[in-house]
Amino acid sequence: MKSEWMDRRLRLNASAYFMKYDNKQEELSEQAPVGTGQQTVVLNASSAEITGLEIELLTTPFDGFTLSASLGLLDSEYKDFADPIDGRDLTFLKLRRAPDMTATIAPTYEWDMLGGQMWVTASWHYIDELELTFYNTPQSQNPEQNIFDASLNYQFNNTTVSAYGMNLSDEDSWSVANFDVRLVFTLKYWSWSTCVNSCDSVTFNATVTSVPRMETRSVSGS
Repeated sequence: MKSEWMDRRLRLNASAYFMKYDNKQEELSEQAPVGTGQQTVVLNASSAEITGLEIELLTTPFDGFTLSASLGLLDSEYKDFADPIDGRDLTFLKLRRAPDMTATIAPTYEWDMLGGQMWVTASWHYIDELELTFYNTPQSQNPEQNIFDASLNYQFNNTTVSAYGMNLSDEDSWSVANFDVRLVFTLKYWSWSTCVNSCDSVTFNATVTSVPRMETRSVSGS
């Protein structure tokens, strides 16, 4: 659904979807049977279902001010998934990188200043807790995150100066799970994982960007 309101000052879009997988393949890295290396194993899940809803809002209630927002809701689960090694029921596992809810709010205000244009932007991004490894190892579970960013920008002719802060809420969470290892002890399976690339701490930076003007010439023939 797409709609516009208030003389095009308000835009509201919404979409719903349903996906069903049969014999969904899942890749995981595990300890090699010989030596200390790793190997990639592909498992065939019997089926999985994903249902989602996405809502997007964009509004300009008054000149110079813009507010964008989005909301995503997700329900994902395995169906009739058995471990191909020992037949254990694995339908209790959560799909990787499939948070139940995500949301974003980003206001922007801009105004004319000193012959150029100034604008300030802030954003809040919420990500629900999610799993990073196939076996949902506790060490690699990403807790819910509230991430705040902000920037101050000025543009004059073809030059833009920006100062910004990222992750102002100083969230600390893993972004990548390196491998999900399954160790065998008396026919029982235990899993653990090593995660790398944690989210950066609070970051402040400034940039200056200048784009040269391109001259165009017309050529006419007699």
